[in-house]
Amino acid sequence: FSDTEGESLLPTLRVLAWDDKDTVLHLDHAHETLKAKLRWPDDEKDVESWRTSWGSAFTLRPREVITTSKRLAVRMAEVATQIRNRANTVLEVETENGPLTKLYNAFQVALIHDLTPDDFADMYAQTVTYGLFAAACSRPAGLVAENLADMVPVTNPFLKELLGAFLEVGGKRGHIDFDELGVNDVVQLMLDADLEAVKRDFGDLRREEDPVIHFYEDFLREYDAKKKIQRGIFFTPQPVVSFIVRSVDEILRTEFGLEDGLADTATWGEMAE
Repeated sequence: FSDTEGESLLPTLRVLAWDDKDTVLHLDHAHETLKAKLRWPDDEKDVESWRTSWGSAFTLRPREVITTSKRLAVRMAEVATQIRNRANTVLEVETENGPLTKLYNAFQVALIHDLTPDDFADMYAQTVTYGLFAAACSRPAGLVAENLADMVPVTNPFLKELLGAFLEVGGKRGHIDFDELGVNDVVQLMLDADLEAVKRDFGDLRREEDPVIHFYEDFLREYDAKKKIQRGIFFTPQPVVSFIVRSVDEILRTEFGLEDGLADTATWGEMAE
């Protein structure tokens, strides 16, 4: 058991989880953690140091059972489906002045003229679910419900802005409770998951691939496999990308006479001359 920060709260049971289905990276991490933390103390009389070292080996709450990318993709898909259904329900009962309906109409006017209510609900569900996943991955300390949109990495400004727009209809400034649409379910899912273990698992399966970018394919496969195929969402493996880039670079050098290949600054107009 571990003492919590609040003096009024009871100690929390903490665990270190692993099983025979874990990846090599996860098992290696568990092994190194146990070896480093659960060793005999250098000073047997320093009880506090001993207790701190042993206690630090157990960092997960019992509910933190999600340690693989596969399991997280499944749970995210389940939560996203619930959000989509709830958003559809809200759109059905809201008036034209309802916050979610007004946002839907704005998207129709500015972005997609033939956007259906279900397509909008789908967009909402995916953006909220995956946006908060991206935010959680960039914030090891965890998500803060009052400041979710700002936690999305600045390297993805479109997702950051879109998530901010969607969250605007909920929370303190909106008229829809986060619980009504299921946003808090995503927050809780991210808090209950061991994202570091998930990223290690993902890296063990697909080395050198950014989990925040490439995990979307796994998520969409679980959420809506048919839509994944319709939209052609298939990330090209790193070796294939490398081969394509090197091949184009070589062709530019040998066939077009560009000594710097892809790095050459010559324009098509200059080449035509």
